[in-house]
This record gives sequence, C-alpha cells and structure tokens, in this order.
Amino acid sequence: AGLVGMDLVAKAPPDGHTILVHSNAHVVVPALVARLPFDPVGDFAPIAHLGRIPQVLVVDPRLPVRDMAGLLDYIRARPGQLHFASAGIGSAVHLAGEVFRSVAKLEIQPVHYRGGGPAMQAVIGGEVIYTIDPVASAAGHIRGGSVRAICITGAERVPSLPEVPSSAEAGLPDLKVEAWLMAMAPARTPPAAVARLAEAFARAAEGAKQRLAELGVQPATVRGAPALTEFLRQDMARSVAVLRAAGVQPE
Repeated sequence: AGLVGMDLVAKAPPDGHTILVHSNAHVVVPALVARLPFDPVGDFAPIAHLGRIPQVLVVDPRLPVRDMAGLLDYIRARPGQLHFASAGIGSAVHLAGEVFRSVAKLEIQPVHYRGGGPAMQAVIGGEVIYTIDPVASAAGHIRGGSVRAICITGAERVPSLPEVPSSAEAGLPDLKVEAWLMAMAPARTPPAAVARLAEAFARAAEGAKQRLAELGVQPATVRGAPALTEFLRQDMARSVAVLRAAGVQPE
C-alpha cells in the first residue's frame, strides 16, 4: 500500500524537494499495520488534491440481475453463500466492497485476489458475483459485455459511462465511496514551498484536464492545506472503521 514510499517521504528533509503522490491507500494503512513508523496525517503536509476516481459496481452478466434492487434481492435470498472480489486486503476495491456490504446489510464475504485485474477476471469467470472497480479500468469490460454495470458508487453519474446510474438513482444513496489522488510533502515543509507546489500542481492538472477525464479522473473538490488535512483525518477514521467492522486486524 505504498508503505515504503510513505516512510521515505515522512522522514525526508522538509525542503519542498521530496513529494509523495498517493491514493486513498494512504489512510488505510493504520488498519493493516500495527506499528507504523510514521503518522499518516501528522507527518505529512498536503499539497494538492489531484482528483477523484469514481468506481462502478459490476456483476457477472449471467446472473438474473439487472439493477440494484435485483442484486440485493439475489444476495439476500442466499445469506452467507456468495462472495465478492477484492483486489487485496485494504485495497480501494476491498474497501468499496465492504462499504457496500455494510450500507446494504448483506451477508456476503470477500475473496482477496492479487490486484484489480484478477478481481475483475473472477467476476467475468463466475467465481464471485460482483466487484467494485475504478470506472477507467472497468469501462472496457462493461462496453464489451463481459460484466454488467449496476451503479456508480457515488452521488453522480460519470461522463464516460453516462448510461450507468448513480448509487442514489439506483436506490442506495448511502453507497458513497470513491478513490482519490493527493500530493503531499513532509510535515514542516515551509508554507511558502507548499503554496508554490500547490500552484504548480493546479496548473499541471488544468493542462492535463482532458487526458485525466479520459482516464476517468474527475476534478478535485478539496483545496487548501487545512481542508486537505481534515479530509485525510476524516477519510482515515471512516476507512479504518469500515475495515475494523469487517474483521481486518493490523499485523
């Protein structure tokens, strides 16, 4: 989950020349590692929220399931008998699957594969009934018919899959989970250096806006160091709580 890179940046000189670009795996590590050599919030100075990565819930198209209501009925009629695919313990795919299981109150267990690709193949092959994958990597499978999209796991549809409803439209408004990207420097990096880097990242993101959109990355919504720090703190509390409730214990 990026542990080596996180540790390196946390202990690097706070001179504005060492930057970590990480995903929401950053806030999951306290649920996985018992004795972290750094504080995922306190040892970093957030620079810029680089974008949100919407995710989509997909099922095996051979199932008699075409929408959220049908999926919930299918799972609830088979308590404890079915499985969903995870990309590994603590991955964004695992976390999203656990959020879905929690908000829908489902009796279903994860199977942990070695990455998102094998997790998607498990759905295609009928080993499990669903996974929740980033839109960018799932879109080709959806268009090709090897999986069926049920909903975007967020409050709004995405331009690359305009026909797929949001979780609210699908009838499960509490299913709100997406991945994100953020740039961070070591804590105690001078505010002027952080501000200069934030401005540079903003210019770069604007210049790459079209390409990012093609990759399924949506614009950032959190700006400014205090708001970014609070965002990290809240997302860590929420993510760790979800994994704890799922029985994940730090090692």
